Amino acid sequence: MTMMINLKISIIMFISILLFIIILFFIMNKTIYLYKIVKSKLDKIGVSVRENISGVRVIRAFAANKQEEEKFSKINDTYTKEAIRVGKVSALLNPATMLIMNFTILVIVWFSGLSVESGVMPSGQIIAFISYTTQIFIAMVVVANLVITFTKASASAKRINEVFETKSDITDPVDSDPFNSRENSDSLPSPGYSEDSEYSGNNEAALIFKNVTFAYQNSHINALENINFCLKKGQIMGIIGGTGSGKSTLINLIPRFYDVTEGTVHVNGRDVRNYKLNNLRNTVSVIPQESAVFSGTIESNIRFGKEECSFENVIASAKTAQASEFIELLTDTYSAPVRQSGTNLSGGQKQRLSIARAIMRNSDILILDDSFSALDHITESKLRKALKEHKNASGSNMTVIMVTQRINAIRDADVILVLDDGKCVGIGNHPHLMENCEIYREMSSLQLQEGDDFDKK
Repeated sequence: MTMMINLKISIIMFISILLFIIILFFIMNKTIYLYKIVKSKLDKIGVSVRENISGVRVIRAFAANKQEEEKFSKINDTYTKEAIRVGKVSALLNPATMLIMNFTILVIVWFSGLSVESGVMPSGQIIAFISYTTQIFIAMVVVANLVITFTKASASAKRINEVFETKSDITDPVDSDPFNSRENSDSLPSPGYSEDSEYSGNNEAALIFKNVTFAYQNSHINALENINFCLKKGQIMGIIGGTGSGKSTLINLIPRFYDVTEGTVHVNGRDVRNYKLNNLRNTVSVIPQESAVFSGTIESNIRFGKEECSFENVIASAKTAQASEFIELLTDTYSAPVRQSGTNLSGGQKQRLSIARAIMRNSDILILDDSFSALDHITESKLRKALKEHKNASGSNMTVIMVTQRINAIRDADVILVLDDGKCVGIGNHPHLMENCEIYREMSSLQLQEGDDFDKK
């Protein structure tokens, strides 16, 4: 419309819009960078608050209240400075827009006045020009405010997209043939000790590790090295070793939380890399060292892995896991609420709920990664006995793998694997290892002192 009124004077409008775009680009470019810094500082505040809330008892116990307050104040001051800095840059946009608008109107009035004085332009068109200019720049002010919002959103979106765009190294196989296998099972290893005749039937093997070596990403040291064993369906295997010997790393290779660096892992006769991840992880149930429970009820936590199961199965799983002992003392029993992260439950109660959840799934392989650590010896002994009875009563062919520091927990296992610094230093049953494995013998002599052997009693 301004071009229709007077083409020459409308050029002033285009110059002012171009100037606005340049300023807008400069401020956007600057604020996106600054908002990234602000968000990272805000993260540190969130981490500090979360640590203080979760570790409040430790902070009080060590009388570190003042120290933590000072630490939070420093983080908060840094965030405040960055927030003020970006606020100042963002605040330039509105006054800059208004300055350009008023300066444009001033220039239009000046040149229009000269045209009116010379009789080239009627005075009414000046009012029209000013009206159109005001409309355009009011829209520009709206755009300026939106830009501030979008730059904040852009900084946050980029951080979120970094997570969404991260691709897992562990993926489903390209070949979806469910019967495809990388290797012929006839070439798979025997367990590696004198009683290998027990394992010669590889068709009955639930789990096979063949020449398995594993190193974490960007690590030049192998966490596991040349691990070989074969475990038959329905057997119980114990894994023992010192801290950092590779026990948890080994069991994380079974459900493919990591892929082997060398060698192969077979579950039910198939390389784990040939399973679809959902199928593999339905075949294997893992109870991690850190028991995870979810907000809801006792029942919903036990049903977590198998929603369609009956309430009778929930009760049976809780009894096997020795969880019914404390559940039945609660006012609402299985409907009792569980707070976020299970803050209203003790460590032993959370462990037993995790075990009940895994038993409920009735998977082919049950892995307990030091899952009895929060239990007393008597409860642990009852749980192990109940687990055996559950296997026998249900006719289940479930294979159990127990990672532990206690020899008592695994001395009756069919196979015991002894790890030291990522290497297998012994494999066999308890009597065999007592004769042939020095490290196992040393652990046994330290742990099985007189009066400590609860199982014998």
